[in-house]
Amino acid sequence: LSHMLKCIILFSTIIMPVLIFFVLFKLTFYGKIPLKSDDFFYASVIAKQTISSMTNRGDAWAFIVILILWIVGFLYFGVVKIIRTNIALKRLEQYSKECKEDFFVELKNRLMDQLSIKGFVTILFNDIIRSPFTIGTFYPTIFLPMDEYTKEEWELLLKHEMVHCKSRDYFFRKTLFILCAFYWFNPFVYKLSSYFIEINEMACDEIVLNQQPTKLRSMYAALIIKVQE
Repeated sequence: LSHMLKCIILFSTIIMPVLIFFVLFKLTFYGKIPLKSDDFFYASVIAKQTISSMTNRGDAWAFIVILILWIVGFLYFGVVKIIRTNIALKRLEQYSKECKEDFFVELKNRLMDQLSIKGFVTILFNDIIRSPFTIGTFYPTIFLPMDEYTKEEWELLLKHEMVHCKSRDYFFRKTLFILCAFYWFNPFVYKLSSYFIEINEMACDEIVLNQQPTKLRSMYAALIIKVQE
């Protein structure tokens, strides 16, 4: 289900806007047909139907108005939000410190080998956040809270974020952000966003707990509750 939702996100973000733009253009933008007449030089047409032989623009204003409204919404719900989010993450990164402890370095390397993760992964500690999360587009950065956990709990927490890195979920989260900006007027897109995040987290938990004993599963459940509290 998580993979299927990722395909839907990619289709809706890349292909669907092109199709919508093309359809709106064809249905609302005008073209000109030259006329051999002493009275008129051309006829304006939309979708092969004559709509005006006198005005310069015809009904092209419908397309222009829709486009302007969409651009305003995209700038406010998309560009402004992205800028604010990036500023907040940069500030958070400034108040974080890179993890260089032997335990975490060894654990990170072991999990990367176990999950066959290629590339570079950065781990940062921060005393502001209460829950781990991963950001990045090409080079992921994992933020961990500066809380007290056992070694087993740290391994579960870090493995969860490493699975996100393996699946490149941070890329799809960012793509989903762009999707919400594209379709800022559509409430179902925000529902899709919430649903994808929920399913994506469950899929990640499923991988972490795959073939694990009941004791570790119970520990993981308790850990999720502890982080939420």
